[in-house]
Amino acid sequence: MKNVFLILLFSFIIFSCGTNPTETPQNNEFYQNEVELNNNNDINSSDNFENENSSSIVSIIETNIYESDIKDFIELCSKFKINKIAEPEIITAGSSFKSYYVIQVKDSDDNAASDFPIGIKFPIKKDENGLIIFDIIYKRTDKNGNLFFLPPPSKNAFDSTITFFFETKNKSQIFLKQIENEILQNSVSFPFKVKTALCTKGGAIALVDFSSDNQPIINNSISSSALLISLYKKGFSNVGNFPDIINEVITNDSETIFKNAKQVLYRNAFFIYGTIKYNGEIKLNTENKTEVSLLAKVRCFNMENNETFFETEIYETGHGKDEMLALKDAREKIADNISEKMLFGM
Repeated sequence: MKNVFLILLFSFIIFSCGTNPTETPQNNEFYQNEVELNNNNDINSSDNFENENSSSIVSIIETNIYESDIKDFIELCSKFKINKIAEPEIITAGSSFKSYYVIQVKDSDDNAASDFPIGIKFPIKKDENGLIIFDIIYKRTDKNGNLFFLPPPSKNAFDSTITFFFETKNKSQIFLKQIENEILQNSVSFPFKVKTALCTKGGAIALVDFSSDNQPIINNSISSSALLISLYKKGFSNVGNFPDIINEVITNDSETIFKNAKQVLYRNAFFIYGTIKYNGEIKLNTENKTEVSLLAKVRCFNMENNETFFETEIYETGHGKDEMLALKDAREKIADNISEKMLFGM
């Protein structure tokens, strides 16, 4: 038992000292967990320890090592607070922020905390799947407890957040994961929004509506027109409907869709297509209004590099005194949702 304990402790120390990343993918964790403690290779197989027993030993080691650090961080959080002061206006991809994100740190007596260490987590780019990659940097407040941060210009459009949090002395990924909740509860976040630079570059829409009996409606383009109106309200231009590809959209023939779009829309920057279908039964709500739920499945192409900006499903429910008005309400909600994703996701 003693040998196993020492082996685990030594392995843990080695792994902890070797991890201090500055980037982390967007997920449910504030920090990326890069260290796997329950690794059977860290345990001598000749001792025949069960996984349950080895996990218990590791938990004891973690608690003993981090007990003081956890206590110190919780005490820090009880004595200081981060306040939101100001944020910049939304910018367009490729341009610089015109003003600073500003926070102020004060102690429990409302005194400014000067030279106070703060971590900043913000988006820097997207990976090949469109997931946001964050960077984490550390700065200190000025003599008035203020911290002014100007993010670098972004080439990508974002609809994300920037977070300011108390810096921890211990940067071990395992420790940070343990106090993740405390970090988030004592942090402040601002919207981090960067609009696409493609608003005026031209694009096309091919959304196909389906009837309540799941039949494609090919004699009009109601949802496409609703999206077109929503896009123009958000500052897009040179966008139009592309009904010539309806049959391929109905069969979801992505290869043919993209091939035909490239031939006809080669001057456009983006192309979005998909289907809008009923999602459940038409019903009356408690206010005696008709309810219609729709499901939109859409995909937005980057016509310049043959990649996908995003692919998503959107659920919306419309209300009205009859089915037609409820449908109109649901379609407009879907159009606004899609146009927002295009504005900050392309």
